[in-house]
Amino acid sequence: MKSALLLATTLVTFVTAPLALANEPSATHDDEGEVLTLEEGARRMGMTNEEFRQHSKVIDAVDRVQRVDGVDAGLVGIDVDTDNSGLTVLWREDHALPNELTGRDVAGVPVDVRKVAMSDALSAWISGDRPNVWVDGVTSVDWSADLEGLVVKVVAATPAGRMSDDELVKSLNLPSPIVQRITTDSDEGFTFNSRWTDAGAHNPGSKANPSGGGSCTAGFKVRRDAGMDALLTSAHCAYNSGDPTKPFYNNSNWMGSVRFGSSTTHNTLRDIALIQGDTFSGYGTSTYVGGYNGSSLVRTTAPLTPAVDLYVCFGGTFSGERCSAKILNTNKTEGGVGPLFTAQRTSGALSAEGDSGGPVYTYHYANSGTYLRPVGIVTGSYPQTYPAPCSGVATMSCSRRSVSAQITTAQGPMAFDILASSED
Repeated sequence: MKSALLLATTLVTFVTAPLALANEPSATHDDEGEVLTLEEGARRMGMTNEEFRQHSKVIDAVDRVQRVDGVDAGLVGIDVDTDNSGLTVLWREDHALPNELTGRDVAGVPVDVRKVAMSDALSAWISGDRPNVWVDGVTSVDWSADLEGLVVKVVAATPAGRMSDDELVKSLNLPSPIVQRITTDSDEGFTFNSRWTDAGAHNPGSKANPSGGGSCTAGFKVRRDAGMDALLTSAHCAYNSGDPTKPFYNNSNWMGSVRFGSSTTHNTLRDIALIQGDTFSGYGTSTYVGGYNGSSLVRTTAPLTPAVDLYVCFGGTFSGERCSAKILNTNKTEGGVGPLFTAQRTSGALSAEGDSGGPVYTYHYANSGTYLRPVGIVTGSYPQTYPAPCSGVATMSCSRRSVSAQITTAQGPMAFDILASSED
């Protein structure tokens, strides 16, 4: 049993019947997203003005760390210390520490560097470069900074539950030994999870219905290495029914199609897919915010790699904008999909079925304005173990804990760049 994965597209009944394919999405580009005030950004994040200023200052420091020369080789992760408004940078002990990280602060934010042991093979594995294998009964594989190794969670009465640690390492092709094994009696009930009418440029956060049934949400705008533009969504939304492509619609408006047959356009291991037209480059970049049926757009700037304890918002067709969620972990593998990060609210729904593929982001105050920063796209949730009353459109199940695909680390392997509003 594979962590009780349940496709949102098989559950939701808000479906538009397939239409005859056009050559391009029926849209004109109109993408003047709003720049918010400090006060509005703070309100949306559920913070005081001063807390939001500090939140934005920490994001500035995260940006600086991620721009350090050689950071791709040595950086393992970043944890945000919300109590002391500082950062812990996890750095590979076999890589030299750049001069910029040898001091006590970055961009005025206290920084503590912690060196961890990690091989090239393990580094590649947790960033998504892994074989397409899984074992029935394994619910998750996570890298633990505290234990400096892999933590595997299995269900007892399954093939995985009956394997030894060494057998699991071989069967999963893991690049390092298991340092902790957690056995449960049952899985956690993980399930894969519009803005409803988007006849304009088709912006991040709009409804994205795959032909053949179901409903999902469009994620951020990207530009492929070949020069084509596309919108991200979840790969599980584009289920392969034998055709070379899967068309997507927003009500009666064709948005484009997902092409099967290449991990750069339909990547099931990362749960990321690209919706694109034949030559269309007019997708919007600014992101829908507010209620599920809202039409407000906020200007979107550079993406941000997820960091533990960073506060984020989720935007989905069914739930609308849901903020005040804290990232609990990164580089997580759930049901064979990864790398993912987990976020949770203390109360209230964070995501629902139909939100899959939708934008996960944070607000950032900079240059006298508040902008939206892409962090990931919605993958799934835990409505059985972390249930919550649904917000927005009533759906079959909602949860206050959700997992999202890490999109910044997918840019190289999937050959795309996440675009800011000034780049379209």
